[in-house]
Amino acid sequence: METAKRPADKSVSSPHAVVGNGRTAQVMALGNDRIMKRFRSGFPQHGIRAEFAASDWVYRQGLSVPRAFQLLEEEAGLSIVFQRIQGPTLMKRILVPGFQKRGARLLASLHAEIHRIPTDETSPFRSMKVALTDSIRQAPVLTETEKERIIRYTAALPEENRLCHGDFHPDNVLLGTQPFIIDWATAVSGSPAGDAARTVLMLQHGSLPDGTPQWINTVIGMVRKRLTRTYLEHYLKLSGISRSELEQWMLPVAAARLIEWLPAQEKTQLAGLVRTRLKELETSGG
Repeated sequence: METAKRPADKSVSSPHAVVGNGRTAQVMALGNDRIMKRFRSGFPQHGIRAEFAASDWVYRQGLSVPRAFQLLEEEAGLSIVFQRIQGPTLMKRILVPGFQKRGARLLASLHAEIHRIPTDETSPFRSMKVALTDSIRQAPVLTETEKERIIRYTAALPEENRLCHGDFHPDNVLLGTQPFIIDWATAVSGSPAGDAARTVLMLQHGSLPDGTPQWINTVIGMVRKRLTRTYLEHYLKLSGISRSELEQWMLPVAAARLIEWLPAQEKTQLAGLVRTRLKELETSGG
């Protein structure tokens, strides 16, 4: 892993324009071929190092991802220098009339491709179950009794060792010369069904970043059901996973998402979903 102190690498000494903003980071252009991902204040340094290691490992597996060149040490903390991909996000293309079905199928195809890659003890990923459990323990809104019930349920779910993105949605696919998958900060080793369940959850309920124009929110609201249905049908067909296998992960995935930086309305929806699923478990004797 390479860590450089600015401006030791002259290629990163003069950031240009901001080319992207997210909840956790800002992306700066470094010429035509590189960008710098500068994380927001308070983002844990170990998380930045983990993203660099994950991005490097995935790149070496041959997946279509931007190359991670180096960790850059600045006064404000660590940043990551990546290969720059020129092109819109899949989210922006999905807004184009007539592209929704094609975009959802592409999302499913890329996700199934990720899940074909096995992981082992040499890969730099946490276990999905461990990551979910840690998040559930910290989840606001839920009672300690609810948390323990969900954690016991999660422990009984199937164990698998496949590469899982952990935050796979249309804004994390860039359409350059080919589709590129970005943002590997939350990658884990675990169940493809669990990873796909999170994507379905975000397609159904996920809010867009702050500052998103209202017309975009309106369009996404209109096409959510179609996107989710098409993604799910195509993903299940490609992966061989059943709908019931995916559904059994919805409870822990929704509970774990409660710790994220989400609007209050979305957190309320997620908490309601979690409690509905817990009641269904009690009814079924699970």
